[in-house]
Amino acid sequence: MCPQNFLVIGGGVGPAAGVAFHQKIIDRTNNEILGDQGHAPVIHLSMSPFILDRTRFLQKKIDNNPGINMGLAVRKACETYAQAAHRFIVGVPCNTFHSKSVFDAYKSIAETASITLVNMISETAMAIRADHEGKKIILISTRGTRNTAVYDDYFRQMQFVKCDGDERVVLEKEHDFDQAYFFSDGLIPNMERIAADQQGAIMAAIYDKPKGLKYGTKRRKHARVLFETVVQQLQGDTEKNECCVIMGCTEIPLAYIKDTAEQIAARTAGDYVDPMDILASKMLLSAGYPLKLEHLDPVVIAAGAPDGELGAAEIRARNKQVAEEFTRSLSPLRSKL
Repeated sequence: MCPQNFLVIGGGVGPAAGVAFHQKIIDRTNNEILGDQGHAPVIHLSMSPFILDRTRFLQKKIDNNPGINMGLAVRKACETYAQAAHRFIVGVPCNTFHSKSVFDAYKSIAETASITLVNMISETAMAIRADHEGKKIILISTRGTRNTAVYDDYFRQMQFVKCDGDERVVLEKEHDFDQAYFFSDGLIPNMERIAADQQGAIMAAIYDKPKGLKYGTKRRKHARVLFETVVQQLQGDTEKNECCVIMGCTEIPLAYIKDTAEQIAARTAGDYVDPMDILASKMLLSAGYPLKLEHLDPVVIAAGAPDGELGAAEIRARNKQVAEEFTRSLSPLRSKL
């Protein structure tokens, strides 16, 4: 692990999700020997006024591609710290941002020999394939993520079904996996309060004023009920332990963030996957920082753990090495910052 490998959060999309993601990075880092100094250097960019709404861009309601400004912000931030950092590992905690037209624009500007971009959706697809094979995969997401089929591109190698209203279409498959993949269409009967111009309950739980998660997390219970209603409909007759739910918008986990053990057990489906968890682990591992043992599960290993499950002794040895490297780097760091 090298203290001169910096993590960069392309945040502000939305801001609360960026803060929750930063907390995940802190919570997953094994810093048992070095304390505060055992954590990775993190540049957290939260440039919300300059990174326009991804769904509105994908719906062609605005012209400015949000990937461009995010790419410029990341590039400039990394240039600022170029003398202090060896490598930059960058992640953007927003599902809709990974739609091809947005992510490609961002990648064309931000990616360099020293800046590595981690694709949250690609890593999530690999982790789910490794740890949830044979389960019905349910995705709940924004309209932008659904309509641009951002997850489809990464699940092509698996058999899955796209559910859009009453129509179910089996998409191209390359391998014969017993999997079904559902998109939430947001059409929930008997919920007249859901505005007609939104993607039903999902969009309401995220965007509605003042109850949506974009406007604060005081309405977690309200949003949770809407999300669980959608999941229950898509689950159908499938057994609970045979379902996996992708929280396909980074606001969605905010509705579940304070769940007790009893609430977790009461969730409609069995496994809930937060792509931000996978992104945080992948970024730390890519930068060479050890994870806490409880986070070295099959999903994490599939997301890029270089050595498989690490033992406590090996983690201590790595942390000791880091402390020595960091001490040697103190003088040049002080002169550059």
